[in-house]
Amino acid sequence: MRLLDSLKFTNIVKAGTTTRPEDITMRAREKMTAAVQEQIDAWKKELKGEIYKKRATFYDDNDQPFEKEVRFLPWPWTQNGIWYLSLRFGSRPVPLPEGSTIEVGAKSNVLKVLNTVLEATEAGELDTALQALRENRKPPV
Repeated sequence: MRLLDSLKFTNIVKAGTTTRPEDITMRAREKMTAAVQEQIDAWKKELKGEIYKKRATFYDDNDQPFEKEVRFLPWPWTQNGIWYLSLRFGSRPVPLPEGSTIEVGAKSNVLKVLNTVLEATEAGELDTALQALRENRKPPV
């Protein structure tokens, strides 16, 4: 007799643990909104000539929190004097029908474009692209 045969199994799910599709969409939108806001904050520091340092909270062996500087990758970049903005969700580019890179033009336009992206994200205009990223991700190993 197997040990599992002595247990009674059921398909009941704990209340509040199911994830509805609209919850997944809202969570992705909130994460993207936070990422865009972080880029805006970093760019504002860049314009002031300051360096943006991203910090995250970790926990030691005794469950004591501590902060540590982590890698931050800015989305704006320049090539041949023209500024571009690469939209990213995590480490992956956001697949938009027009492409995942926005041509900004002048450096002075970067903040305006980031604010437009923030408004578009909050309005749900990137939901379809974020859903495509979710569907195309590799399953966990």
